[in-house]
Amino acid sequence: MRLPGAFAIAAFTAGSPTVPLLAAPHAGPPAVSVRYDARELRSADGVRGVYSRVQQAAQQACGALPPLDRWRTADRHRCQAQTLERAVRTVGAAPLTAHHRACQRHGTCAGS
Repeated sequence: MRLPGAFAIAAFTAGSPTVPLLAAPHAGPPAVSVRYDARELRSADGVRGVYSRVQQAAQQACGALPPLDRWRTADRHRCQAQTLERAVRTVGAAPLTAHHRACQRHGTCAGS
């Protein structure tokens, strides 16, 4: 069952959706929650804010970047991209999806 304004597996806490993000399966079960209000998805600034928080959570869930380790760097970037894609798809909000697609096309949303 899909909860309105939240990820399908999100729980509501104090009236705000909490969005758990799970890193790639091989990385184990680390999870990070992102809180947002469905009303944020009604404005461009709100969408950018939610997207930025989801990006930061994906970075946290996928672990720290070891210095000078390009193989792990590539794995981490792949983990972040997959985690972000799953999060956006799970929310299922057209404005957030459109913002995500624009970021992918233009590469302008890193660390929004």
